[in-house]
Amino acid sequence: NTTTLKILQQGGTEFHKEIIEFTKTVSPRSHEVKIRQDIVNRLTNLIQSIWHDAQVNVFGSFVTDLYLPNGDIDMVVQGCNQPINIALVNLERLCKSIARQTLVISKARVPIVKIQDFQSGIWVDISFNTGGSGEGSTTIVRQYLSQYEVLKPMVMILKAYLDQRELNEPANGGLGSYALVLMITFFLQSRRDSLGDVGILLMDFFYFYGKQFDFKNSVISCTNGKIKTKKEKSWLDNKRPYNLCVEDPQNIENNVGRSCFRILE
Repeated sequence: NTTTLKILQQGGTEFHKEIIEFTKTVSPRSHEVKIRQDIVNRLTNLIQSIWHDAQVNVFGSFVTDLYLPNGDIDMVVQGCNQPINIALVNLERLCKSIARQTLVISKARVPIVKIQDFQSGIWVDISFNTGGSGEGSTTIVRQYLSQYEVLKPMVMILKAYLDQRELNEPANGGLGSYALVLMITFFLQSRRDSLGDVGILLMDFFYFYGKQFDFKNSVISCTNGKIKTKKEKSWLDNKRPYNLCVEDPQNIENNVGRSCFRILE
């Protein structure tokens, strides 16, 4: 929050202060939140006009305030009784009236409809019946944010870094927000004695994952802050031996980094 950022800005290197100032600059303003909430409300009403008993929930960066100005919104429709492929097509058709662009991604691990809102240009990803995994990840991220004051500025600067290099879309081999938060948290779990200067932490983060971490054999696990092996998790992949492996704290059998095959870029 704003108070935490002010406290952090009082000390540290100039680089640290620049990162905190950047975080304050890109963090959502009240009118930006209102625009996004309006999108959620319009889509919710539209979805419930054809699936009357469906529940529509928002999760991810919009809920945790970890989104950049151009960040998308994640929504999930629960209680839709249609087969997923039919539901995706029906939703895309339904949303064409309020969207600049629509796109169905049906072959992803979690199939989605991507919609670009006509009024704001903001993208929305809508999935179906995910069993609460999205909402669960949001709860976990909130817990880590309350535990580590430096987590938010590190997430925001690294999100911008990935966005500029077009490495932020899991559908294209990039790194998703949840996996990024877990990577940073895992790094911070090993640095409990030095969590003040975000500039120093950022450089150490790049050095740790750029030079020290063994992507070929290791798994990131925030469960106990210790590295696990791909072999013990049965996550070895001969076709993509350097694939990112990040254990999901809410389901340790789920690798939330599996789509990130461009991690070495």
